Amino acid sequence: MTTITPFLWFEGKAEEATAFYASVFKDSKLGRIKRFGDYMPGPKGEVMTGRFTICGQDFMVLNGGPNGNQRCLASSAGGVRNGGAARGDRWQGVRDVMQRRREGAGT
Repeated sequence: MTTITPFLWFEGKAEEATAFYASVFKDSKLGRIKRFGDYMPGPKGEVMTGRFTICGQDFMVLNGGPNGNQRCLASSAGGVRNGGAARGDRWQGVRDVMQRRREGAGT
């Protein structure tokens, strides 16, 4: 089965947003958090990426800043996974969606 993980882009508020969503929904839990460190593009200690789950649906957050290219987000997020698919095929779902968009078919 193919699953899609929504990827939410923030400008420095990813940690607050993650805590808010987890507080609003009863069936939610916080997941792994990665923080900026020394010599990284964001402020040291600020959340770089994070994960949370609401009612069994995984979400991912990113403090990407105001200059991010959201057009390439689907290909860079790695949010589409094919259950049991061979490693070389796991991006097929992303390629299919992007191809349909180029052809004007929407998502």
